[in-house]
Amino acid sequence: MVYCRAPSKGCEQCRKRKIKCDEGRPGCLKCAKSKQQCPGYRNLVDVRFRDESDRVARRHRQDEHSSMICIPQQDFTQSLPHNIQTPAAGRLAASPKFSITIPNPLSQSSYDQGANFFFAKYSPDDGTSFSNYHAWLIKSYFEQGSNNVLRKAIEAVGMAGMSNVFYAANVKSQARAQYSAALISMQQALMDPVQAVSDTTFMALMLLAFFETVNCENQDRYPHWATHVRAGAAVLELRGQKQFDSERGGLLYVQFRSYILLACMQERVAVPNALVKATFSFQTGALRQNWQHANIASPGSITEICIRVANLCAALKGQDVTDPQAIRAIALEIDADLESWRAGLPPTWAYGTVDVPDAANDTAFNRKKHVYTNLWNAEAWNSWRAVRVLVNQLILENEARSIEPDNALMALALSVIRELCVDICVSTYSFRDSPRTYPFVSLDACILSLMHSLFLVALEERNDLLVVSFAVEQLRRIGATMGVRQATFMADTALKKSQAMFRRVNGSFTADIDSYDTFTPSLD
Repeated sequence: MVYCRAPSKGCEQCRKRKIKCDEGRPGCLKCAKSKQQCPGYRNLVDVRFRDESDRVARRHRQDEHSSMICIPQQDFTQSLPHNIQTPAAGRLAASPKFSITIPNPLSQSSYDQGANFFFAKYSPDDGTSFSNYHAWLIKSYFEQGSNNVLRKAIEAVGMAGMSNVFYAANVKSQARAQYSAALISMQQALMDPVQAVSDTTFMALMLLAFFETVNCENQDRYPHWATHVRAGAAVLELRGQKQFDSERGGLLYVQFRSYILLACMQERVAVPNALVKATFSFQTGALRQNWQHANIASPGSITEICIRVANLCAALKGQDVTDPQAIRAIALEIDADLESWRAGLPPTWAYGTVDVPDAANDTAFNRKKHVYTNLWNAEAWNSWRAVRVLVNQLILENEARSIEPDNALMALALSVIRELCVDICVSTYSFRDSPRTYPFVSLDACILSLMHSLFLVALEERNDLLVVSFAVEQLRRIGATMGVRQATFMADTALKKSQAMFRRVNGSFTADIDSYDTFTPSLD
């Protein structure tokens, strides 16, 4: 997508005649004087920002002298586990440097390219009923003003993702500089009572958190991500009930609640009252009821169940609940409610499983895929699977600590975990190469949620080796194609844990599973 200079606002007839249009509504005076029906006016957002990917690709193929970026071999392989080499890494070892060819940026600045990357990868226009959300995001990006925090955040995230995909160190430094500028603008916005609760500020806060996800190479970046989430939770509370008066406000809430829940799960802390209040307002409001009638929202609330799971984990960490029987009762009640959520879904939420015989093993698990009505439903199903895996993991851990463990319950929990982990792997094919079919901005649900579901699968040591390796490979794909460094970090973390587990199981295990290729399918 390319930004074009300010287009003419005149009607189609005046533009054809190349005369100045008075831009009257509903029709201009020039057409009225010429006794012609005014054809109306075009959408300026669509004209300003158009997709020219094909033209750029053709030009690049014709240009044999396109620009080269040389990256030191050490920079490319530093995120790989020690003693592990992919085929690509092996080839790189023969030379101190390697080159990656990327399209000549033509006349675009890195900031424009970053915005293009963002809208293409993280917020595509799908043409659904939520497409006005995408139009608002683009319109907000082009709004004038020195303190356009959303514009700076979009460019920072886009340049960061682009630099990760193309290994462009110069673009990475520009992304960090723009991120710093966005932080300054955010501080100014939060000091303004009106701007602090605006949709653009709230969206920019999410993007600042997502910037940390895109750039996460180790656990050291987590506090920065968590800081943005805490700030967003405070803004969520300030926005109050009024945020649900518009569809856009509801969509922003849906996106940000996953950030808060994820932070609570990772830190094992109770869900803040800000999210509890906002969730109650959303659940009982007219907006969610309208979404239910349109089969967008599910009849039951999986968010309410997620809040209970997060609070249970916090209680276990703080030892507020220690009785194994009490823990068992709470976990089983939550698991039963998760089953009830599934049973209460309408037929439109059902999905099928079909064979994909021609698909590669590293793209379709067991050469099967799920067929969902849309990716909104697919993401909801994976959220349900991930939460239920967590609950059954708690059941297993609790029974292992019990004096008299319930062996039948442990066997059932293990079976549920393995089945749901396989389902998560099979579901990933539905997300592959199809971001444009997602109902609205896809950065939190289609990327963040999928990443953490796969990470949960990859870390589950009771899974089969093929399941773990497939989940690791999908995380690497997200990192390579979407430019999200945290996905690569997750893959490396899960791989190291798996290798350590196999060393414990087999004392004679000294090689890294013979070679990296035997553990993880190669990335095409």
